[in-house]
Amino acid sequence: MESTPSSENPRRFSLSDILFAPIGCLIQSSPLFVFLVILVAGTIGSIVFYSTNTDFWGLTAPDFEHFTVSDNFQTIQGTEEQTWKISYEFAGATQFSGLVRHVSPIRMGKFPMLTHDILVTSGDFADSSLVRTNVSNHHFTWFCDSGTQPRGTINLLHTVPASEEIYEQLLQIRSGDQVAISGREILRIDSLKPDGSSDGWWQDSGCNTLLVNTVEILAEK
Repeated sequence: MESTPSSENPRRFSLSDILFAPIGCLIQSSPLFVFLVILVAGTIGSIVFYSTNTDFWGLTAPDFEHFTVSDNFQTIQGTEEQTWKISYEFAGATQFSGLVRHVSPIRMGKFPMLTHDILVTSGDFADSSLVRTNVSNHHFTWFCDSGTQPRGTINLLHTVPASEEIYEQLLQIRSGDQVAISGREILRIDSLKPDGSSDGWWQDSGCNTLLVNTVEILAEK
Protein backbone atom coordinates (compact mmCIF):
# COMPACT_ATOMS: atom_id res chain seq x y z
CA MET A 1 0.00 0.00 0.00
CA GLU A 2 1.32 3.38 -0.92
CA SER A 3 1.25 6.25 1.48
CA THR A 4 0.16 9.67 0.43
CA PRO A 5 2.51 12.49 1.45
CA SER A 6 0.95 14.84 3.90
CA SER A 7 0.43 18.36 2.69
CA GLU A 8 2.87 20.99 4.00
CA ASN A 9 2.32 24.68 4.59
CA PRO A 10 4.09 26.83 2.02
CA ARG A 11 7.14 28.68 3.44
CA ARG A 12 6.56 32.24 4.50
CA PHE A 13 9.35 34.69 3.74
CA SER A 14 10.43 37.10 6.46
CA LEU A 15 11.59 40.65 5.93
CA SER A 16 15.22 39.58 6.50
CA ASP A 17 14.86 36.94 3.78
CA ILE A 18 13.71 39.59 1.34
CA LEU A 19 16.40 42.11 2.32
CA PHE A 20 19.34 39.70 2.29
CA ALA A 21 18.30 37.66 -0.75
CA PRO A 22 20.05 40.05 -3.20
CA ILE A 23 23.23 39.88 -1.11
CA GLY A 24 23.14 36.08 -1.13
CA CYS A 25 22.68 36.04 -4.89
CA LEU A 26 25.51 38.53 -5.30
CA ILE A 27 27.88 36.45 -3.18
CA GLN A 28 27.07 33.35 -5.21
CA SER A 29 27.35 35.06 -8.57
CA SER A 30 30.27 37.44 -7.94
CA PRO A 31 32.45 36.60 -4.92
CA LEU A 32 35.28 38.72 -6.32
CA PHE A 33 33.04 41.80 -6.33
CA VAL A 34 32.03 41.14 -2.72
CA PHE A 35 35.69 40.76 -1.75
CA LEU A 36 36.52 44.09 -3.39
CA VAL A 37 33.63 45.80 -1.59
CA ILE A 38 34.83 44.44 1.76
CA LEU A 39 38.41 45.49 0.96
CA VAL A 40 37.40 49.04 0.02
CA ALA A 41 35.14 49.36 3.07
CA GLY A 42 37.92 48.13 5.33
CA THR A 43 40.41 50.55 3.80
CA ILE A 44 38.07 53.51 4.19
CA GLY A 45 37.27 52.47 7.77
CA SER A 46 40.96 52.23 8.62
CA ILE A 47 41.66 55.68 7.17
CA VAL A 48 38.80 57.21 9.14
CA PHE A 49 39.85 55.40 12.33
CA TYR A 50 43.45 56.61 12.23
CA SER A 51 43.04 60.07 10.68
CA THR A 52 39.82 61.58 12.02
CA ASN A 53 39.94 63.55 15.27
CA THR A 54 37.18 61.68 17.06
CA ASP A 55 36.84 59.06 19.76
CA PHE A 56 33.67 57.58 18.24
CA TRP A 57 31.36 58.74 21.03
CA GLY A 58 33.85 57.74 23.72
CA LEU A 59 34.47 54.19 22.47
CA THR A 60 38.18 54.84 21.84
CA ALA A 61 38.75 57.41 24.59
CA PRO A 62 41.42 56.83 27.26
CA ASP A 63 40.00 55.29 30.44
CA PHE A 64 40.58 58.38 32.59
CA GLU A 65 38.20 57.10 35.25
CA HIS A 66 40.48 54.17 36.03
CA PHE A 67 43.85 55.94 35.77
CA THR A 68 45.60 56.58 39.07
CA VAL A 69 47.96 59.50 38.56
CA SER A 70 50.61 60.68 41.03
CA ASP A 71 50.54 64.31 42.15
CA ASN A 72 53.58 65.24 40.07
CA PHE A 73 52.28 63.27 37.05
CA GLN A 74 55.37 61.07 36.98
CA THR A 75 53.48 57.81 37.47
CA ILE A 76 50.24 56.49 35.97
CA GLN A 77 48.67 53.26 37.23
CA GLY A 78 46.20 51.34 35.07
CA THR A 79 43.47 48.86 35.92
CA GLU A 80 45.37 45.69 35.03
CA GLU A 81 48.57 46.33 36.98
CA GLN A 82 49.98 48.47 34.17
CA THR A 83 52.37 51.18 35.27
CA TRP A 84 53.87 54.02 33.25
CA LYS A 85 56.77 56.16 34.43
CA ILE A 86 57.10 59.61 32.87
CA SER A 87 60.30 61.66 32.80
CA TYR A 88 60.40 65.30 31.70
CA GLU A 89 62.80 67.51 29.77
CA PHE A 90 62.22 70.73 31.74
CA ALA A 91 60.63 71.81 34.99
CA GLY A 92 58.55 74.59 33.46
CA ALA A 93 55.88 74.75 30.78
CA THR A 94 56.31 75.39 27.06
CA GLN A 95 53.71 77.01 24.81
CA PHE A 96 53.18 76.20 21.15
CA SER A 97 51.15 78.73 19.18
CA GLY A 98 50.21 78.91 15.53
CA LEU A 99 48.24 77.35 12.70
CA VAL A 100 47.29 73.68 12.86
CA ARG A 101 48.22 71.96 9.59
CA HIS A 102 47.54 68.42 10.79
CA VAL A 103 45.63 66.75 13.60
CA SER A 104 45.01 63.02 14.03
CA PRO A 105 44.42 60.59 16.89
CA ILE A 106 47.14 58.40 18.36
CA ARG A 107 45.77 54.91 18.93
CA MET A 108 48.42 52.92 20.78
CA GLY A 109 47.12 50.38 23.27
CA LYS A 110 50.42 50.18 25.13
CA PHE A 111 50.44 53.96 25.70
CA PRO A 112 46.76 54.94 26.03
CA MET A 113 47.62 58.33 27.56
CA LEU A 114 48.97 59.50 24.17
CA THR A 115 45.97 60.92 22.32
CA HIS A 116 46.86 63.21 19.40
CA ASP A 117 49.42 64.23 16.80
CA ILE A 118 49.04 67.98 16.20
CA LEU A 119 51.28 69.91 13.79
CA VAL A 120 51.49 73.54 14.94
CA THR A 121 53.14 76.00 12.56
CA SER A 122 53.94 79.70 12.29
CA GLY A 123 55.53 82.07 9.77
CA ASP A 124 56.39 80.52 6.43
CA PHE A 125 55.61 77.02 7.76
CA ALA A 126 51.97 78.07 8.14
CA ASP A 127 51.74 79.07 4.46
CA SER A 128 50.87 76.06 2.31
CA SER A 129 51.87 77.96 -0.84
CA LEU A 130 55.44 78.25 0.50
CA VAL A 131 55.96 75.07 2.51
CA ARG A 132 54.47 71.62 2.00
CA THR A 133 54.09 69.45 5.09
CA ASN A 134 53.28 65.82 5.78
CA VAL A 135 52.68 63.77 8.93
CA SER A 136 52.97 59.99 8.87
CA ASN A 137 53.62 57.41 11.60
CA HIS A 138 54.10 60.13 14.25
CA HIS A 139 56.82 61.92 12.22
CA PHE A 140 56.63 65.07 10.11
CA THR A 141 58.41 66.26 6.99
CA TRP A 142 58.38 69.59 5.19
CA PHE A 143 59.58 70.84 1.81
CA CYS A 144 60.08 74.38 0.56
CA ASP A 145 59.94 74.82 -3.22
CA SER A 146 62.13 77.93 -3.10
CA GLY A 147 65.02 75.96 -1.62
CA THR A 148 65.56 78.54 1.10
CA GLN A 149 65.16 78.06 4.85
CA PRO A 150 61.62 79.07 5.82
CA ARG A 151 61.10 81.48 8.67
CA GLY A 152 58.88 80.55 11.58
CA THR A 153 58.33 77.42 13.63
CA ILE A 154 57.04 73.92 13.05
CA ASN A 155 56.34 71.48 15.89
CA LEU A 156 54.62 68.11 15.90
CA LEU A 157 53.00 67.64 19.31
CA HIS A 158 52.30 64.18 20.74
CA THR A 159 49.76 65.05 23.42
CA VAL A 160 49.18 63.59 26.87
CA PRO A 161 46.14 65.44 28.27
CA ALA A 162 46.43 66.25 31.96
CA SER A 163 42.69 65.68 32.45
CA GLU A 164 39.57 64.48 30.68
CA GLU A 165 38.53 68.11 30.21
CA ILE A 166 41.77 68.84 28.33
CA TYR A 167 41.21 65.73 26.23
CA GLU A 168 37.74 66.96 25.23
CA GLN A 169 39.28 70.29 24.18
CA LEU A 170 41.87 68.51 22.03
CA LEU A 171 39.03 66.69 20.27
CA GLN A 172 37.70 70.06 19.08
CA ILE A 173 40.87 71.01 17.16
CA ARG A 174 40.74 70.95 13.37
CA SER A 175 43.29 71.65 10.65
CA GLY A 176 43.26 75.36 9.89
CA ASP A 177 42.57 76.43 13.47
CA GLN A 178 44.79 78.92 15.27
CA VAL A 179 45.72 77.45 18.65
CA ALA A 180 47.85 77.95 21.75
CA ILE A 181 48.73 74.70 23.52
CA SER A 182 50.95 74.64 26.58
CA GLY A 183 52.32 72.08 28.97
CA ARG A 184 55.39 70.29 30.22
CA GLU A 185 57.60 68.57 27.65
CA ILE A 186 58.01 64.84 28.17
CA LEU A 187 61.37 63.17 27.60
CA ARG A 188 60.24 59.55 27.81
CA ILE A 189 57.37 57.29 28.88
CA ASP A 190 58.33 53.84 30.19
CA SER A 191 55.77 51.03 30.28
CA LEU A 192 56.41 48.58 33.12
CA LYS A 193 55.20 45.03 33.67
CA PRO A 194 53.71 44.01 37.06
CA ASP A 195 57.13 42.71 38.17
CA GLY A 196 58.72 46.08 37.38
CA SER A 197 60.56 44.99 34.22
CA SER A 198 60.39 47.02 31.03
CA ASP A 199 57.54 46.50 28.58
CA GLY A 200 58.75 49.12 26.11
CA TRP A 201 58.93 52.90 25.99
CA TRP A 202 57.88 55.94 24.02
CA GLN A 203 60.36 58.65 23.11
CA ASP A 204 59.93 61.11 20.27
CA SER A 205 62.57 61.96 17.71
CA GLY A 206 62.61 65.63 16.75
CA CYS A 207 59.04 66.19 17.91
CA ASN A 208 57.48 67.37 21.18
CA THR A 209 55.69 64.95 23.49
CA LEU A 210 53.68 67.20 25.78
CA LEU A 211 51.72 66.87 29.01
CA VAL A 212 49.01 69.32 27.98
CA ASN A 213 47.71 71.64 30.70
CA THR A 214 45.95 74.30 28.63
CA VAL A 215 44.33 74.42 25.19
CA GLU A 216 43.08 77.56 23.48
CA ILE A 217 41.46 77.65 20.06
CA LEU A 218 42.14 81.27 19.14
CA ALA A 219 40.43 81.17 15.76
CA GLU A 220 38.61 78.39 13.97
CA LYS A 221 39.09 77.65 10.28
